[in-house]
Amino acid sequence: MDDYSIWKDFFDTIQSFPDWLKLAVALIPPALIAILTHQYYSYRLRRAAIDHAAAAAAAAAAAMSLRLSQLQGQESGEGLLSDQQRVLLDQPNSFLRDQADKKRR
Repeated sequence: MDDYSIWKDFFDTIQSFPDWLKLAVALIPPALIAILTHQYYSYRLRRAAIDHAAAAAAAAAAAMSLRLSQLQGQESGEGLLSDQQRVLLDQPNSFLRDQADKKRR
C-alpha cells in the first residue's frame, strides 16, 4: 500500500476515458470561463448604458423643470426679467414716482 499514489490513479482513470469524453473534459472549463466572462462584461456594458441614459434623462428633466419654473415665474412677474424691467428695478425710486404720477392723473 506504500506505493499507491492518488495522482497515478487519477491520471490512469482519465487515460481510460473514451476520446469524446476527454475532449469534453478538456473543452468545457475554458468554454465555461469564456461564456461567464462574456456575460459579465455584456451586463456591465448594458448597465453602464442604462445608467448613462438615466443620468441624461434626469439632466434633461431638471433643465426642463428649471425652464418651466422660469416661464411660470415670468408670467407672475417673478421669473425672467426683460432689460427694461431690470432698468426699472435698478432705479426703484423713479419707478415708484412714475407710477404714483400716473395714478394721480
